Amino acid sequence: MIPEDDRLDTYVLTPVLKAALTHIGKTQATLRMVSNPHPRGIDIVLTMDFFDQVMRRYGTADLFLYCIDRDGSARNDARLRSTVLSASERVRARQRVDGRTAHQEVEVWGLAGCDRELLADPWASIRAHRDPKEAYFDGVAEALGVHRGPGRGREHIGRLAGASYGRVRQLCPELQEIETIFLDAAG
Repeated sequence: MIPEDDRLDTYVLTPVLKAALTHIGKTQATLRMVSNPHPRGIDIVLTMDFFDQVMRRYGTADLFLYCIDRDGSARNDARLRSTVLSASERVRARQRVDGRTAHQEVEVWGLAGCDRELLADPWASIRAHRDPKEAYFDGVAEALGVHRGPGRGREHIGRLAGASYGRVRQLCPELQEIETIFLDAAG
């Protein structure tokens, strides 16, 4: 898993993607988050220099899965596709590179696992918002009293999302695409 920022994203990505693997029956799969080299933003993560460093460190992986924020920009989707194509040329025949953008941010996956009463706006508005982290996630973390916890509430909210993965995958269809990637990679 290649996140945009491992310091915060790991708290949501790990429980949600482990739940996705369980959902598709891949309970023995190992999910490793790239943390060295440290992913520090989309502009770094989507470079071939960064991918080459990842390959040197995690070169035995079967699947390199990018998971970045869309941030309201179709350009991020295009940049991700371009990086995946270039990186795919650098891996061995049995390895795969793929990726998806979280719509609009990874924190939205966490919000999908929260009690709807905590979310003042309709789900479509939350997913469409350019900055849902600031507009919604931070307030939900504070309302739950977890905003001072690990990842500024992401650990707690990520666990909620992992535990209610069935609902999260329905509200965030890009996760169903990730399930397909996992299944294809497993062969």
